[in-house]
Amino acid sequence: MPANPGQRRGSEKQKKKRAAAQQARKARNAALKSREVARANAEPEVEEGAAPHPFATDEVDYDAVDEANEEIGKLLKKKKLDEAEEKARELAAKFPSISDGLQRLAEVLEKRGDKKGALAALQEAQKRPNEGDEEAADEIAAAIARLS
Repeated sequence: MPANPGQRRGSEKQKKKRAAAQQARKARNAALKSREVARANAEPEVEEGAAPHPFATDEVDYDAVDEANEEIGKLLKKKKLDEAEEKARELAAKFPSISDGLQRLAEVLEKRGDKKGALAALQEAQKRPNEGDEEAADEIAAAIARLS
């Protein structure tokens, strides 16, 4: 009999927890892989005879957009405007079909005192509709009105 039987039970519980976590990771990875395969095989739905959207991309990774927005927000709070501007420009270039990058860029430029640059970024952002996101359109319009 071990010196401390409770210790042995604890390590067995840890082994079971690790095994369960590993199974969950495997299942999650398998689900992600199957989604990627399905996306790769899916054809975009475009009405017959319709012109492609001027900012059309394959697909927007909204998780990546959210992460970039969070990172830019943190940089702004730390007053690291050069890094924030660089990230905002990267976001705008990587996802040209949405306005998030340009909105963040306008925010950085406004904090720097470059109201003309901020206004130009917002006017460009207005041309990039966020499908189904009227709140973003309202925010852009309000910011343009504030800077004008």
